[in-house]
Amino acid sequence: MSDLHASICHALGINPNKEAMTPLRRPMKLVDNGKPVAERFS
Repeated sequence: MSDLHASICHALGINPNKEAMTPLRRPMKLVDNGKPVAERFS
């Protein structure tokens, strides 16, 4: 599932390794250990 999420982020031009701040001021990774599926972007 992480690879799918990373692929969607990649398609939208979002860095999947970026960390976002939650409303409680805690960092949260956008994608946890996922990699975009390269075959979809060739």
